[in-house]
Amino acid sequence: MTLASATRNPAFYGGLVVAALAVAFAAGGAQGLAGMALGLGATGFSLIGLWYMVRLLGRSTETGQANPKASLIIVAAFFIKLPLFVILGTAAHVVGGTANPCFLSGLGLVYLCLVGWALAER
Repeated sequence: MTLASATRNPAFYGGLVVAALAVAFAAGGAQGLAGMALGLGATGFSLIGLWYMVRLLGRSTETGQANPKASLIIVAAFFIKLPLFVILGTAAHVVGGTANPCFLSGLGLVYLCLVGWALAER
C-alpha cells in the first residue's frame, strides 16, 4: 500500500484518531483524552466545513445553481467553526491539566494530516 492510496482510505484516518486518543490517554490520563478529543473534533469540523464551502462555491460557478437548503447549512457550518474553536478551547482550559496541550496536539495532528494528504495527491 502506497502513501497516496492510504490517504484516500478513511480507515487510515480512523486509525490515526484511535492512536492519537490512546497516546493522549497514556500521556495525560482522562484530561489528556478529553483535550485530544476536543481538539480533533473542533479541527475536523472546521476542515469539513471549509471543504464543503469550497465544493459549494465550485459547484455554483460550474452550474450556476446550488441547493438553497444545503447552501444555508454549509455557510452556517463555515461561520460556526470559529466560535466552536473558542468554546471547545475554553472547555479544554476548564478541564485543566494536560487537556490544553492535548487540545493543541489534536489541532496540529489534523492539519498535519491535511498537509500529508495534499502532498500525497501531488
